[in-house]
Amino acid sequence: MKFKFFTSLFVLALLALTVQAQEPGHQIKFEKTTHDFGTLDQGAPCATTFKFANTSDAPIKLTNVKASCGCTTPNWPREAIAPGQTSEIKVTYDS
Repeated sequence: MKFKFFTSLFVLALLALTVQAQEPGHQIKFEKTTHDFGTLDQGAPCATTFKFANTSDAPIKLTNVKASCGCTTPNWPREAIAPGQTSEIKVTYDS
């Protein structure tokens, strides 16, 4: 049970950091902000994707997405995301 809680808490923290990285006036909207991996076997690969849209009137570029622990690796688009365009952040967790 603790594992599920901490996993969900971590993912939420990751997304909060991502949103804070935007400049004033820039906005992104996520389809979902949490993910429950359920029960995992130790060493089993697990990943999820968080889709988002640029809901502002200007291009947005994510320059630094950080995970709160070393066991999770985010992979995000390096190019600018145009207004109305969608993209995703892939999060891999090392169980």
